[in-house]
Amino acid sequence: MSWRAAASLFALLATATVPAAPAALAPATPTPAGLVCEQQSPRELAAQADVVFAGTITALVEDHDIVKVPPSQLQPVLRFWPKQVPVPTVPTRAPGPGTPAARFQVATAYKGVVTTQMTIRLLGTQRLHAGETWTVFADRSSGHLFTTECSGDQRGPIDAASYGLTGHPPTAPPRANGPPVELFWALALLAVAALLGGAGLAVWLALPSRRRPAAGPQPG
Repeated sequence: MSWRAAASLFALLATATVPAAPAALAPATPTPAGLVCEQQSPRELAAQADVVFAGTITALVEDHDIVKVPPSQLQPVLRFWPKQVPVPTVPTRAPGPGTPAARFQVATAYKGVVTTQMTIRLLGTQRLHAGETWTVFADRSSGHLFTTECSGDQRGPIDAASYGLTGHPPTAPPRANGPPVELFWALALLAVAALLGGAGLAVWLALPSRRRPAAGPQPG
């Protein structure tokens, strides 16, 4: 995460009333929410952003963190799971409310890894609506992309040359991952255990017939 992103997050946590800067300092642009953003040139905004793209908002959503939990197929046997064997996990959406975010259909990529569909978290008071076209300057933190009022997002297209950027088509989104390898070996382990248990049971059932005492002489 760039220093600009860190400064934006700190400013969002501060009070909305900010003392006026001395005249000798660089001018700042206040936002409607009262957050004061440092004025930067287009090239500075582009250089400090991790991802830049232009696209249309298809939906406003809640973006959830991803946590890893044991797969539901293993829930019935978890209490019998050997402590020496790692429990396999699968990625799952974290419970509870998520972070407000905008989902974009991307038309032009300018910087960073940009796919045809992008989800950007909205921190602070963002005035975005579905159907609008924006050029987004996003920062990355803890695996998530986000913007604030100070990120430099622009409504509509931009003059890419003035930002020192060159547009190109976005890449296709990655395919959804299948079940993790750990799940396959875990299920295989359970299958082997079931087979061994069944074989052991069959042997145990066969033993009593061999343990029967020999028949004594029949009375005459």
